Amino acid sequence: MTDVGLSWVPLRRFECGPAPLRRWSGVALVEAVELAYGRSVTYREVGVIVGASRAVVQRAVSHGLATWRADEWAVRLGFHPVEVWGGEWWSDSAQDGYFG
Repeated sequence: MTDVGLSWVPLRRFECGPAPLRRWSGVALVEAVELAYGRSVTYREVGVIVGASRAVVQRAVSHGLATWRADEWAVRLGFHPVEVWGGEWWSDSAQDGYFG
């Protein structure tokens, strides 16, 4: 085999999978509950309503919620997602492919 003068070029590493989806603010969700209840609420109280542990609610507040979970939790808390996240909900969740 003859050397044609090509130097070794390392391959770039790419992450596989779909593009990252929008994360919805868990803080906004907790604030909506506090506004509706007229008092401060704990992550444990929110967790009881949405069917999650305190740690999961705390993680949602820190890192945000996926579109499907944001929708599910808002409804379980008695809100339409637009009431929590405003008009962004329609455009951004549609871009995520959430509405088909």
